[in-house]
Amino acid sequence: SLPDFLAIAKRPGPGMDQFAVKIALLGDGGPEFFWIYPFAHVGDRFIGQINNTPLTPVGPKKGDTITFGRHDIVDWMYLDAGVMKGNYSARAILKTALPRDRAAFKRRLGLNFDF
Repeated sequence: SLPDFLAIAKRPGPGMDQFAVKIALLGDGGPEFFWIYPFAHVGDRFIGQINNTPLTPVGPKKGDTITFGRHDIVDWMYLDAGVMKGNYSARAILKTALPRDRAAFKRRLGLNFDF
């Protein structure tokens, strides 16, 4: 679904915004995941700003600009008239969560999914 997302991000429709990608970078302790927003496709690479606080104290920080390749992208998301599209990693968490935990998770993150 990444090619379709990238095409939409390049020419969004009315009410579509907040396009972000989630990347995985390998470190000494295993993969670290970062939401990148905003981002831009430049040639065969991408560039964007880290939009979450990393778990490890060493390495990139929230607000840092980073370049990455298509192979680093593990998830994507955007809002369409306020409804979140994509964000499959959060959807997987929500599918296995207890109903009360699911509701709390969605409230805490302000999630409004299309399912």
